[in-house]
Amino acid sequence: SAFKQCKEILPQIHLRYGKELAVNKNFDNALAQLDKAIETAKKYNNPDVEKEANELIPQLVMAGADDNLNLGLFNEAIAGYNKMLTYTPNDPDVYLRLGIAQSKLNNEDAAIAAYLRAIELGDKQDAPKMLSNIYLKKAAAAFSDKNNSEALAMAKKANQYYETVQGNQIIGLSAMQLKKYDDAIPALEAYIAQSNDSKNKNAIIYNIAAAYEAKGNIAKACGYYKQIVSDPKFKAAVEYKINTVLKCK
Repeated sequence: SAFKQCKEILPQIHLRYGKELAVNKNFDNALAQLDKAIETAKKYNNPDVEKEANELIPQLVMAGADDNLNLGLFNEAIAGYNKMLTYTPNDPDVYLRLGIAQSKLNNEDAAIAAYLRAIELGDKQDAPKMLSNIYLKKAAAAFSDKNNSEALAMAKKANQYYETVQGNQIIGLSAMQLKKYDDAIPALEAYIAQSNDSKNKNAIIYNIAAAYEAKGNIAKACGYYKQIVSDPKFKAAVEYKINTVLKCK
């Protein structure tokens, strides 16, 4: 009968309309149509439409959340990612993006929690970088405020998640100020190895030499001082160290 045909076609109409709306990035209305497709499919016993709509819904929830993230609608993105977690509770990518959205709103604790969960679930690359960046910003702010102990702690935490040139520089220079030479030396040596910044390279080498000197490792101190003896900026001080203080061989 015509009524029977109508019943069969109704779930398909909702499904097709939902897909069209999704193509046009009208995700909220698309999801509403898919809900109607499922509702009518159950009512009129159309398991194929019900199955397809159920498979599409999480994809559209994620696509909508990503769209909101890209548009700068961060609260809406967060709501979308939280909804997505009801479908895929162990997806590190959802937690990563949730963390990014929370970061954009300066919800730091929520961002850190999301990144940590992403790492727990197997994200070994992006979430550690994001976490490192949060602590690196804190380290840089503390360092410019001359709060060396806070700078050292935050930069160490940043490097624990993802090692960076800037992290090593802040660890090294703040540790020097605190006379923590065992922290300073490996960080500054790593910085020299990683950095292409020749502008402050000799100043860093001077710090490494001074750290070894303070620890009583004369051979290492002499080795580093000798590397910069031809730099006019350091020449007088370094020659005095090499010839008079340390009597380098």
